[in-house]
Amino acid sequence: MIFCIAWVVLSAARDLYSATHYLGGTAVTAPPFFDTAARSDTLFWHPDSKCISGSPADSPLVMALADFTDRDFEENYAPYLQRRQDWVILTPPLPNGAKKKAFLEQYGHKVAIGQGKVYRERGWWMSGLDALASYATPLEGWVSTGQTPDAKRVSALTGALQNTAAHDPPLFDTSKMAQLFQGRYRNGSPGPSFIRPPCIRHRWVIRGWTHGSGGLHSPVRKSAPM
Repeated sequence: MIFCIAWVVLSAARDLYSATHYLGGTAVTAPPFFDTAARSDTLFWHPDSKCISGSPADSPLVMALADFTDRDFEENYAPYLQRRQDWVILTPPLPNGAKKKAFLEQYGHKVAIGQGKVYRERGWWMSGLDALASYATPLEGWVSTGQTPDAKRVSALTGALQNTAAHDPPLFDTSKMAQLFQGRYRNGSPGPSFIRPPCIRHRWVIRGWTHGSGGLHSPVRKSAPM
């Protein structure tokens, strides 16, 4: 089951290191303010139309840890994260003895924690609504050992984790990805998988279908796990 972390939280986590890569979510729930989005072996989008791998690139990233199995994380991501220092991991509190917690305690340190409205409502990507789940949920932010992000940015992340607002703000910039998402928001159907732009040099891999740089076809709407 994939839970969609509020975009206000993901935006604050991104700002710690100006991350361009997001690991987690689905093709219709990942926020457009990341240049690249992927989960496991599935690449959702990437600015290079020739790229087909969902593996993390050598760039700052934000990871929604709960969206990955222990085995997937241990085999495909832990070795990469050990070599880099520009990552932010968001995770619910982990039980003692958990492999993911052992990794974080060895290679990272917790910089922010809160218990607020940190997830979007289930099914929001179908309704086009930006409502946040009504219950408060604890969520932690971790960075690499020895790293000390800017104090103001850490404070902003802590504030986002303690969010009490009922709705996510519309965090759109001027990028082409954001424009595509924003266009669908106006029509009540967010997400790039339902869009037919005139031309875009992104590669999309959605539920096993590939759409290249000549513009997206309009596939039949598929359900994404939530």
